[in-house]
Amino acid sequence: MADSGSPFDRRTPNTLWASVLVETLVRLGLAHVVLSPGSRSTPLALAVARSPRLRRTVMVDERSAAFFALGLARRSRRPVALVCTSGSAVANYFPAVVEAHTMLGNMHSKAGRLPLAIAAYQQALALDAEHEGAAWSLALAYRDAGNEAAARAGFERVLQLNPRGARPLYQLAEAAVRRSDFAEAIRLLSQGLALDADRPAFLVKLAEAHLARTEIDAAERALTDAIEARPTQAMAHYNLALVHEARGRRDAAAEAYRREIANSPSLYQPHFNLARLLQAQGRAAEALAEYARAVELSPTFGTGHLFLAKARFDAGDFAGAEQSARAGLAASPDAAIAPLGHFVLADLYARQGRDAEARREAAAGERLRVQARTRP
Repeated sequence: MADSGSPFDRRTPNTLWASVLVETLVRLGLAHVVLSPGSRSTPLALAVARSPRLRRTVMVDERSAAFFALGLARRSRRPVALVCTSGSAVANYFPAVVEAHTMLGNMHSKAGRLPLAIAAYQQALALDAEHEGAAWSLALAYRDAGNEAAARAGFERVLQLNPRGARPLYQLAEAAVRRSDFAEAIRLLSQGLALDADRPAFLVKLAEAHLARTEIDAAERALTDAIEARPTQAMAHYNLALVHEARGRRDAAAEAYRREIANSPSLYQPHFNLARLLQAQGRAAEALAEYARAVELSPTFGTGHLFLAKARFDAGDFAGAEQSARAGLAASPDAAIAPLGHFVLADLYARQGRDAEARREAAAGERLRVQARTRP
């Protein structure tokens, strides 16, 4: 007989165990249950109905119930339970369960918990090997984790699942650029442009590959088309500035860098390159400001810190020069530029009469310069 004052229904073994299960889940924090009624789930349904601390939603269709519960869980960020009868009814939960694993992976990924994200995506794909969204997200997680081989395999799998999809082609092209396989990048990007691609983005990446092969005319054509299609496309004016520099058009390059800065104010590269042009034109104060802005946007940009150190030294800001030189050397700058930091410090210490320190820094800079020259 059921005791209205007790959470446990002792009328039958089934009602007792069902009420024990529900009460345990409630004590662990469960607050909402979505039920799809069926005769074989009656003990569970009755146990849910007996609990005054549970909210209940009844939905006859199990697939709809599962996605409804997933939406509730996503909004409330708390678990939501599902109850249905046995047999084939449970199979209707399957698509929502796969989606739940994918969403969990997305949550981990946004929080920077990449190993957990990868595990969640893998679980989703173990349930549904053809889930394109999970396959795409898994490939991105591998890319962000620095596992280039797994990311490449992942994007290739996405392409198998959707041969008309342009997104994996772009990612595969980016990976080809990173490993300096520019011919492969051009092939992939050209393939993507024949599909329903984000044309301006593909054209800019195509131009980058052509620039790496010093194919200046092809790069300029791609960038002109990209800017015509979308004048604010990120990195379009930046790469066009590189084209102008390659052709010796410094004023046009400076203007293109300024347009990139206006379109993409969070990018540090156009500030740095504009600073180099201004410095070459003898506009030292403007160059120094652009170098400073570049490292402000990217504090780990070691090469930028070293150029800023030299600009500050030339401007007579010796304390700022020392600070920038040390920051640059600590940030693993380009090997060919690293000697600059030591030479700035050597000149600074020589001016201050710190001869032993000056000799030490000069020697360190010379060693790095020799290493950079002999490196293959």
